[in-house]
Amino acid sequence: MQAPPGYLDALGGQPMLPIASAAMAAALESAWADPARLHHLGRRAGLVLDATRASLAQSLTALGDEYSDPVHPDEVYLTSSLAAAATFAITGTLGGQPTSVAAAPILASAVEVGIVLDLVEGYPNRLLPVDDRGRVLVGAARDGLAAGSPLLCLQVANGEVGTRQPITAVAGLAQAAGTLLLADATACVARTPIPPGWSMLMAAGRDWGGPPGMAVLVVRRSTRLALPPGSERGWLGGFPDIPSAAGAAAALEALLPVWEQEAANSRAMIDRIREQVTAIPDVACVGDPADRLPHVVTFSVLYANGEALVSELDRRGFAVASGSACVAEHERPSHVLAAMGAYTGGNVRVSLPWACSEQTVQDFLTQLPLAIAAVREPLVTS
Repeated sequence: MQAPPGYLDALGGQPMLPIASAAMAAALESAWADPARLHHLGRRAGLVLDATRASLAQSLTALGDEYSDPVHPDEVYLTSSLAAAATFAITGTLGGQPTSVAAAPILASAVEVGIVLDLVEGYPNRLLPVDDRGRVLVGAARDGLAAGSPLLCLQVANGEVGTRQPITAVAGLAQAAGTLLLADATACVARTPIPPGWSMLMAAGRDWGGPPGMAVLVVRRSTRLALPPGSERGWLGGFPDIPSAAGAAAALEALLPVWEQEAANSRAMIDRIREQVTAIPDVACVGDPADRLPHVVTFSVLYANGEALVSELDRRGFAVASGSACVAEHERPSHVLAAMGAYTGGNVRVSLPWACSEQTVQDFLTQLPLAIAAVREPLVTS
């Protein structure tokens, strides 16, 4: 299923690919039993679960860059959400370390997603500063690693402003320091190559057209991690949702032949948006203009309220976001923009869904100046 015209908030969710729905339906018919059971129905469910892990491993290997090591099926763990994956990764890291090491502060960039920042707040931690494009400072990471941290959390790319992080450089420093690196691949899977060097990698199926209730945590064989009982079958927490896992695997596999062309199409459309929105008076794009996700752009609109602008665009048929998804419902300023030293007021984020049409982008660019004028007018007259 393709997103409806005017939908420009892929990071807020997008329709499942038809192949994902079909795979889920098939798994509901054949893989509903407990895969830990020894009877034939349990073994059949276990075979589907194993095939799902193998498919995801193969797809993630194909999506890595030229220097990435292969992902093995037994390194792929499945769970119900990105929050659950992050929880298992962080608590498992601390549980697998000697007490003296586990007591050292966890490192995380100041622009990580809210669920990661909330989790690390429960432990000794140190947030690493970023530059004005949202990129973590490698020197700050080096200084933080010198304290002997057990874990460093760093996203592959920032989902709010699109800036790619220096994963490879930081990974080298982490390996030299004996620190595990949890890489958050949210928003980047099948959008930009996955860099090497991480110890753990997490991502959510909804970001590549899979079902919303499924996430992946990849744990390298060399990583010392304390996982809960029952993890041997590859599912973390509760009864395994094999249909959702099958849907996510099928969706990601289906994207392999087309994702690079899709990324190129998205980059061209985002370049067009960046060029035209900055021609509007008092509007500026944030984030790195080149080393970024191909399908995301955020721009700041002075003399306008971000939520009001989102509502005005919605009235005109366009769904976009304002600020960080993890704070938007609470109308708090974006922690990402604040960490960058950027304006946190009238911000709009556009993220293109799969197969977004050029007509949708053109219509958006036609209506955006009118929407900005409509929102600014009350502010000016008052």
